[in-house]
Amino acid sequence: MSNPSVSVVLAVYNGLPWLPESLASLRQQTFTDFEVVVIDDGSTDGTHVALAEEFPEVSLLWGDGDLWWTGAMNRALEHVLPRAGRCDHILALN
Repeated sequence: MSNPSVSVVLAVYNGLPWLPESLASLRQQTFTDFEVVVIDDGSTDGTHVALAEEFPEVSLLWGDGDLWWTGAMNRALEHVLPRAGRCDHILALN
């Protein structure tokens, strides 16, 4: 039996001060069958630039600043669920 895959989803708004450390920590996990999806809800601090440069493996979704956490999680689910298998998992980090 293979390990289930996991989608790790994070909503951010101007998260540049803490996001790189969080994503670097995820890279160090011994479990590797996961993807990371970041929902950037209108950041103005260069979050998306840092993600593209330092974490190209991360899927980036966009918001306009009005999603807040719940809207961002819904956007992530819309992205992840259509391709999720029956035994897959979603880990929402806040």
